[in-house]
Amino acid sequence: MDPKALLGSGVLAPFTVAVLAVSLWLLRKAVDRVGPSRPNMVSVVFHLHLLLQTFFCALLVSAGVSGHYLLARVSPLNLLLGWALLCWALLGFPAGVLLVKRVLERRFPKEAHLASLNSEATTIEPVQHDKADAYFAIVFTLSLVCVSALAYTLALTPRIALLELLRGEPVENVLRARISSKYQFGGIEHIRNIFVLTILPFLSLVSFAQLRLGREPRWIALSTALFLCSVIALSYDTQKAPVLTYFASIALVFLFAAKALSLKRLALGGAAFGALLTGVYLLVTQAGLRAGLFSLTSGLPGRVFFTQASGVFLSLEHFPATHSFLGLRSLSSILSRLAGWEHSERSARLLMRSVHPGAVEDGRAGVINSLFIAESYANFGWIGALVSPLYVGIFTGVFFFFVSGRRLTPLTLGLLAFFAMRWPLTGGMNEFLYNPSIVLLLGLAFLIPALAKVLPGRTA
Repeated sequence: MDPKALLGSGVLAPFTVAVLAVSLWLLRKAVDRVGPSRPNMVSVVFHLHLLLQTFFCALLVSAGVSGHYLLARVSPLNLLLGWALLCWALLGFPAGVLLVKRVLERRFPKEAHLASLNSEATTIEPVQHDKADAYFAIVFTLSLVCVSALAYTLALTPRIALLELLRGEPVENVLRARISSKYQFGGIEHIRNIFVLTILPFLSLVSFAQLRLGREPRWIALSTALFLCSVIALSYDTQKAPVLTYFASIALVFLFAAKALSLKRLALGGAAFGALLTGVYLLVTQAGLRAGLFSLTSGLPGRVFFTQASGVFLSLEHFPATHSFLGLRSLSSILSRLAGWEHSERSARLLMRSVHPGAVEDGRAGVINSLFIAESYANFGWIGALVSPLYVGIFTGVFFFFVSGRRLTPLTLGLLAFFAMRWPLTGGMNEFLYNPSIVLLLGLAFLIPALAKVLPGRTA
C-alpha cells in the first residue's frame, strides 16, 4: 500500500495505542510504579520524553495528522518509517530498563531490594551525621565558585538575550542574541557548561533537599541565593526549556521523598505548570494571545507534540540524502583530532542548516533537537536506530539502580531530581556515549561526603 494512503487510512492508529499499552506494561515490570502519584526518575523520563513527546506524535502521524510545518517537508515514506522508529523507541527503552532489573535479580538474589529499580525510601538522611558544618562549608564553597562562574559568563557574553527581551526588543533581535550567546561566547565554554549550567542548578536542588531535614537559616539563605542565580543562569539566553525543567526539578525534590499525592494536588500542580509554560512561551516568543497560539500545527501544542519528535522524520529525510552518516565525528572535537577525522557539527545543527539555512546564517536559529533515536540514525544509520533504544534503556537502568540503591540523602535526591528532568532522551545519542555531566555530578555526590569526613568541623 502507498505510504501516504496507509498513514491516512487510520489503520496504524490502533496499533500505536497497542504499542503504548505494551510499553507501559514493560515499564511497570521494570520500575513497579508508573503512575504520577508516586513518580521516580525512570517514570518521569518515560512520561516526559516518550509518552508526551513521542507517543502523541506517533499517534497523530499514524492518523494522518502531519500538517506541522516541519513534517510538511518530509516524504510519506519517511513519515511512515519515522512512525515505526518512534514505536520502537517506545518499546525498546522500557525493555532495556527491564533487562537491567532481571540481570540484577539474578546477580544479587539475596539483595532483592537492590534489584528493584524503584526505591520506596521516603525518609531523607543527612549526608554526614557528625560533620554538618564541614558538609555545609563544602557546598557553600562550591556555590561561590559557581556564582563567580555565572558572573564570568555574563560578563563575556556579547549580548544578553534576556535583557533585550525585557527592554522590548523585536523578537528577531532576541533570537539573534540567543544564538550569539551560545556560538559567540567570549570565555571558556567548559567553565560555563560545567559550573553555570550543570553544578549550579544541581547544588540548588541539593540545598532544597537539605531543607527537608530542617529549616536551618544558613540553608534557607543558601537555597534562596542559589535559586535566584540558577534562574538567571538558565534563562539569560531566553531558552524556555532549561528554566522550566529546573522548576519541575524543584518539585520533584519534594515528590520523590513524599507519600503518594492526591489527585487534587496533582491536578492543581499540572494546571500551575501548564499556566507557567504558556506564560513563558508568550513572554519569550512575544506571540500574544492571538489566533494560532494553541494550534496543533504551529502553536504551543505543536511545539510539545510535534517539534521535539520532528527531528526523527527530518533525519530520515536528510541522512544520507543531504549529509553522509556522521559516525563518531560529531562526538568530540578532541576525539576527532586524535583519530584524524574531520570534526562535524552535530546532526541537530546540520538539520537546522538544511531546513532553515537563512535563519542559521543570520543567527536566528540554532538546532533541531529531537529524540535520541534521530541522532543515532544520523550517526550510524539503521543499525544505530535499531540498537539505540535498548542501549539507552540499559544505560538509564544502570544509572538509576546505582543511585537509588544507596541511602536517600540530599545529594542522591538532588541527583535523581536533576536527571529526571535533564536525562538526555531528547537531545541526542551522543550524550549516552560521552557525557561528562553524569560523571561529574556522580563524582561530586560521592566526593562531598568523603571530604566532609576528613575536614575538621563541629559535629551536628
